[in-house]
Amino acid sequence: MPGGGGILFEPHDFSSNAGLARLKANADPETLSDNEMRVPTIDFDSWASKINGIRLVKIDVEGHEDQVIAGMAHALAASKIDYLIFEEMRKTPSPATRALARYGYDCYLIDRSLWGPILYDVNGKPNTLVGEATNILACAKDRDTDSLRGPGWLCLKQAG
Repeated sequence: MPGGGGILFEPHDFSSNAGLARLKANADPETLSDNEMRVPTIDFDSWASKINGIRLVKIDVEGHEDQVIAGMAHALAASKIDYLIFEEMRKTPSPATRALARYGYDCYLIDRSLWGPILYDVNGKPNTLVGEATNILACAKDRDTDSLRGPGWLCLKQAG
């Protein structure tokens, strides 16, 4: 399998927050602890090689967005992905949003209101949202963003 494998580490408080699990760098597969296990991995481009189009990708990798985006180089260059959503803890424009811009994606900070999402261009103000991680929506240049500004979160549903 392209990508090989990795060691998944589950910290002691994993049972109360499964989002804390992570792949360990430089782990020794011969000396696994009780909270480690071997897992198969595959890079995104290998996985998506036979897929013609992807409506939405949600990236939630706790600070490793730049590496994930690098592993999507072929899919991004081919505009296979309509939209990506990810958290950004850095001020924008960030290395991740600049990389996506090089592939032809427009990036927006996602704020919210009672009526649905509010989009701010990452190249304008604010460059972070106060009180939480900033969520970013990246749209391929030829994709519509007007429908994403509609009422409610159903605006992310594919039309037709």
